[in-house]
Amino acid sequence: MVTVSLDGTWELTFSKHGIPEEKWGRWIEAQVPGDVHLDLMRAGIIPEPLIEDNTQKMEWIEEKDWWYRKTFYIGSNFRQKRTELIFEGIDLTADIWLNGKRLGSTNNMFREFRFDVTECLEEGYNTVEVRLNVGLAEAEDKPTEKFEQCWNTWDVRRFWMRKATQSFFWDITPRLHTCGLWRGVRIEAYEEAVIRDVYLSHTSIDDTADVKVSVELEGFQNEADLFVSVELMDASTYKTTCIPIPKLEKGLHTVELTLHLDSVTFWWPNGVGDPHLYQVKVLLYKGQNNIEISSKSLRYGIRKIEVEQKKLNDRESTFTFLVNGKRVYAKGGDWVPEDAIYGRITPEVTYNLVKLAHDGNYNMLRVWGGGIYPSDAFFDACDELGILVWQDFMFACGYYPDFDSTFYSEVEQEVAYIIRKYRNHPSVGLWCGNNENMQMFDEMKIQHGDTEQHYGLKIYDEIIPNALKQLDPNNFYWPSSPFGGEYANTSECGDQHVWDYSMAWLSNGTKQLDIWDFSQENHKFVSEFGIETPPNLSSASRYMGRLPIDMSSHEWYHHMCFYAIGLIQNLLLKYYKDQEVTDLKEYTIAGQMIQAEAIKDILDTLRSRMYVCSGTLYWQYNESWGHTGYAPLDYYGIPKASYYYMKRAFAPVNAVFGDRWGQITLYNDTIRTIPVSVTFGIQTFSGKILWSKTETCILEGSSPISIGKLPERESFNTKETFAFVEVFEGKKLLARNRKFLAAFKELKIPKEAVKTKIYRVSDCDWTIELTADYFTWDVTIMPEDFFTVSDNAFDLWPGEKKHVYVHTKDPVKQFHPEILSINHYIGGMAHE
Repeated sequence: MVTVSLDGTWELTFSKHGIPEEKWGRWIEAQVPGDVHLDLMRAGIIPEPLIEDNTQKMEWIEEKDWWYRKTFYIGSNFRQKRTELIFEGIDLTADIWLNGKRLGSTNNMFREFRFDVTECLEEGYNTVEVRLNVGLAEAEDKPTEKFEQCWNTWDVRRFWMRKATQSFFWDITPRLHTCGLWRGVRIEAYEEAVIRDVYLSHTSIDDTADVKVSVELEGFQNEADLFVSVELMDASTYKTTCIPIPKLEKGLHTVELTLHLDSVTFWWPNGVGDPHLYQVKVLLYKGQNNIEISSKSLRYGIRKIEVEQKKLNDRESTFTFLVNGKRVYAKGGDWVPEDAIYGRITPEVTYNLVKLAHDGNYNMLRVWGGGIYPSDAFFDACDELGILVWQDFMFACGYYPDFDSTFYSEVEQEVAYIIRKYRNHPSVGLWCGNNENMQMFDEMKIQHGDTEQHYGLKIYDEIIPNALKQLDPNNFYWPSSPFGGEYANTSECGDQHVWDYSMAWLSNGTKQLDIWDFSQENHKFVSEFGIETPPNLSSASRYMGRLPIDMSSHEWYHHMCFYAIGLIQNLLLKYYKDQEVTDLKEYTIAGQMIQAEAIKDILDTLRSRMYVCSGTLYWQYNESWGHTGYAPLDYYGIPKASYYYMKRAFAPVNAVFGDRWGQITLYNDTIRTIPVSVTFGIQTFSGKILWSKTETCILEGSSPISIGKLPERESFNTKETFAFVEVFEGKKLLARNRKFLAAFKELKIPKEAVKTKIYRVSDCDWTIELTADYFTWDVTIMPEDFFTVSDNAFDLWPGEKKHVYVHTKDPVKQFHPEILSINHYIGGMAHE
């Protein structure tokens, strides 16, 4: 097989109805993979779309037809039995020509398209042309009246279009209809045959396993004397087997091989064990001389993933992931596209985001169904770093025309393509039919009665489960998120999206604005919950562009989740101060602290019910553009305070305060047994221990235990004290936690500056030493894009010395970051 990449430089123009040619010439340079917006920006035609209010000035782009063109050379040795032109991603509606011959059309950004160009590819120079648009025109005349009673109906054409639904405007993204060859383009040429697909599965007993390898071949002529071999290896293992193929007839064929492993090293999630990977290579040979004519290489992890739904009583049941027979508490967040301009996403950006999840003690990412299917780089990183993937199919918050035969067929092809593409990744832990459609169906039924037709059910009840049964029968399928029970979003079973408390202020509902009130319902697996927070100031400066940060400006509100409008000030007034916060730095520090403290409390509360509640996935993990929103990690990859709070809450070994006062729960996510000593008690903000106790215990793997109880809080001055717990293995501090005894507004926190010393380690590395005589709350090294820190948004306990390690992108001669804390703004207790 021979491959020629067509990535790189192309040419781009518009149809005759575009903007005047004299503004930019007939053709401009384009980059593939990419997007029309990026090419126009590089040519100086438009500004960066995702800063200021520029997205509101881009709608003319979605009204045009765009042409991509590339001329490339093919040598005389390239022509073989079969040649294909492959587009990995086209956004969205396209017609394609090669050397003037029309190859076909496409209307789905989510799947690959292959065209047989054996007869029209020429020796010498060839030209490929693609005419495409954002897809709105194709959907313009489709019937939409059936969809007007569902959610997010600001543009009902979206339900007909296999395009990232967040592009139509969402609470987390602006309206921005992308357009372009957003993934790679290549030509492949085959001689006698090719390996089309490989599927690996296994059965294991104790520490042994049989790995079954199914190889799909396509022959292009009747060919004899072929054989297929498989190699599986790691640092200590090498296994191989082969099978002869006396005669391969033209067409598709499947052969199966099995490898036996006497001693298996299993793949485990992050924080539980090592995510071990084997290297697998499948080869197709010809003749006695072993001439390789096709091959595929991949990494494979041996693991068994199940979802346990154990009855708790007549109404309730659990929803617990089992990996290799061990219960795993899911800790993570909801993944959205890395960029609102999908052609700008690079493997480096993707890996860095997954690595930050790993470093933040995540073991699961849920790929949200309103964006895009992630790249190979995403799944490769998750495999390598031990991140389980909950993979939604791309259907979100709406009806879909499953009654239309063309749409139905397109979805069938998309689903089969996606399953084949990702099924060998050990990180894939669950396939999910959609985001919130079943919940929406239930609510529409309540509003409109049983006569309401639920368009799209055939996708989740027929297309997806049937495809999985055939293509990936060993992975778990869940029809929707949330789902389970008589009502899709019940807390009695399945998974839940919990928004009642953090968004209650928007309506006159029965729930009150109380982001600490998760104790009322017995959730089993929270796959969405979220609270908005201010952006990092350095990041806000970037997306405000040439404009100053003005919290009353149109551009500021343009970069704000619409649910956040008014919410953050409301939270600050309720939990932080009785007067409005107008200082930008205080607004940022205090607003991020409120979000982080609320998330910490929710995570600790749900964690204290471990395996009744078996998972917490925060909405959302990352951002598609810079804005005021939910994510602990901003668009530029810079963590906010909540990232560090969650990192500590997600530690593999930890102690948490439960929803009942005095209750302390220890847990150990790892597969090893750990002897620990635990000290817990009450101390003042000045460091005086008022009560403490030490206990020893054995922490079994994947198991929680409860330890002794704190005295009643009324025994202490709750405004000047906090509860604490520390967990040691020998002399090593494994974890520590604290809980305030009074509401934030009532606390008498010392107004005490942090003492710092900064040491240069190398041109790009520095150490910050921080000390404080009194409790200092939420010490924050103000984030900038030119450096990263080992920790941030932490408390300094009385008398503590802490070291933070800093790495700058480039060498700097001096390093003096701004360091702030909550104490800086609300101190008040006289020092003892």
